[in-house]
Amino acid sequence: MAEAWFTEGDDERGHPELDALARALATSILVRTVTISAVDAAGQHFIGAHGIPTALMRWRTSIDVSPLCRHVIAAARPVIVYDARRRAGRGNTSLASLGVVGYAGVPVIVHEMPVAALAAIEPALRAWSARDLEILRVFADVAAAILRPASRKLPVPFEAARDRRTGELELLALHDELTGLLNRRGFYAVAGGQLAIARRKQLPGVVLFIDVDGLKQCNDHLGHAAGDDLLRAAAGVLRATFREADTIGRIGGDEFVVFTVDSGGQDLPVLLGRVTEELRRINQERAPGAALRWSVGAASFGTEDTPDLDRLIVEADRRMYVAKRTQRLPPAAE
Repeated sequence: MAEAWFTEGDDERGHPELDALARALATSILVRTVTISAVDAAGQHFIGAHGIPTALMRWRTSIDVSPLCRHVIAAARPVIVYDARRRAGRGNTSLASLGVVGYAGVPVIVHEMPVAALAAIEPALRAWSARDLEILRVFADVAAAILRPASRKLPVPFEAARDRRTGELELLALHDELTGLLNRRGFYAVAGGQLAIARRKQLPGVVLFIDVDGLKQCNDHLGHAAGDDLLRAAAGVLRATFREADTIGRIGGDEFVVFTVDSGGQDLPVLLGRVTEELRRINQERAPGAALRWSVGAASFGTEDTPDLDRLIVEADRRMYVAKRTQRLPPAAE
């Protein structure tokens, strides 16, 4: 029955809209690979995908690579696997042999029928969170809307459900529109997962809390466009300073937070030095009187005792206010 949903108008390259959806999901929850799979007697068909390993690409429409996807569709329920290597002998040997370790899949349901599986896949251990699962479910509903043919014929209850889920998807938007960084919801979702991994692997880490100085005065005297430019500049400094694997978010009007794993308290002077140097560089390029200034507070954790994310942010925030009362980092460029 699933075949009817993916063969009409599609070919072995899959469905472009579903590929785009898979790419958006991979970016939202920071996973290596996302697949949207239909299963029939011939095997598993990747009707949408992002980041498929080379070993899987040649099998895109011809082989049942993952019995887990088949199970998601057959059982019409989510399946979460933290370490597929431990499931060898349970019908998942092909998954483990391809280097797939973490797996989270949810059914894509059309007309109350599970027709595909939407799966996030990692080559390493992943601490899947409740937020990850919620986001997967919302994206699965979007996939269902794409797969549903002749949308004008949808019955009213399904239209209402789709409209409700569209609203939920908007609420779950994880990025700040102005800066492109994670927003508060997105930061907590991503950093929370990273913290869980750090705790399990006993890795140190640092949280930086950054408050842009003078944003209100900038808005009042130069206009909100100048204030927005200041915030975008701050985001640019953070992007240029920190690694792609670090988590950066704008969680308030003038507040930014950075979460970095595998960097302990002893690395803090180096991190702040890099930030200071990049801030000085960008200020040399800005107009006189429009220098970017901010105050920074930091909280670090070690390998033995890992506080929860809220405690780390509160502590970094407290230290930021101490710094704000004593100095501003760094001084404006001459």
